Parts: sequence; structure tokens; C-alpha cells
Amino acid sequence: MTGWAQLGIGGLSRGYLSGRLKPTAVLDDVLARIAAVDGDLSAFVAIDADRARRAAAAADAELERGRWRGPLHGVPIAVKELFDVAHLPATYGSQALAGAVAAADAEVVSRLRRAGAVIVGLTRSHEFGWGITTQHPGGDPQPAASGLHQRRVERRLRRHRGGRAGPGRSGQRHRWPTSSAAHRNRG
Repeated sequence: MTGWAQLGIGGLSRGYLSGRLKPTAVLDDVLARIAAVDGDLSAFVAIDADRARRAAAAADAELERGRWRGPLHGVPIAVKELFDVAHLPATYGSQALAGAVAAADAEVVSRLRRAGAVIVGLTRSHEFGWGITTQHPGGDPQPAASGLHQRRVERRLRRHRGGRAGPGRSGQRHRWPTSSAAHRNRG
């Protein structure tokens, strides 16, 4: 890794726009990291390396011509296996659907592609996204969360949960600040 992994999406965008980083180089690092660690983690169901390389090369070419699609332009993205990605497995984490392949991208994946994102592959999920299981290799009930960017994912989860650590803790809600006028108008 060349240090770009600490930048986040905004930092990658700035790096691409300044010419310090290239989507193809970042993707090469991502694919190398996946190859190095995913054998133990089993976080990915499928890697779409060829199509990702073509998308990253297209993003490079667009940037060289002065075209920027927005903050996701050239950013490598992994999609949960609960969303269809054309030509990749469409099992939704279920052995009952073994062999199923998506004919087309889900709308959200199409939108990511139009925004310039580089779809790297599919990450594992619980069967149909329901509950805790140990059906995945390695026995980890949530292998994608233990994957390549665990610390970054955890930081985002804490931020989205009002500063509290970890998902799955019931009864926790973010407390939104209220104005003094709202307190005065309470009956």
C-alpha cells in the first residue's frame, strides 16, 4: 500500500484531481492487498478484477481529458453480495442459490458506476442479510466487517451511531441536539 488507504474518498478524489494518484495504481494496490489477505479472511465472494481494471483505466483516461464525474470517480468500491452486480454470483449469501449469476447491475450499482466508482467485487453477507451465522469459511459471522478496512469501517459505524462503538447494541439512538425554543414550546 502506498499510503492512499488512509485518505478516504475525499483524499482519493483530491489525489486524482491533482495527478498525485491514479485510479489504476490505487486499484492495483487494492487487488494486491485482497490477494495477500483474503485467503485468511474470506471477506470476498467474488473479485471482478478484469472489469475493475477496465473501469480504472477509463477513469484515468477521463481525468487526463479533464473529465471528473464527482467524488467517486476512480474510487474502488466493494459491494455487499446482497446487491446484484452483473456477471457475478447472485446468491445473497445462501447456498440454496448456488450457481445463480446476476444478469444486470442493481440500480444502486448502476448509479455507483455512473458516478465513476470502480466496482472491485462482492463481499460476503449473512444469508439474505438475516442474522448471525457461521456459514462462511473461517467461521467469522461477519467476514466483510473483519476485512481489509476494519478500522475505517469501525470508525464510520461509531460516528453513525452517535459516538458509541459497535453495531448490534440494541436501544442506542443518536440524540439530536434540540434548540432552546423546542424546549420552551413543549407542553
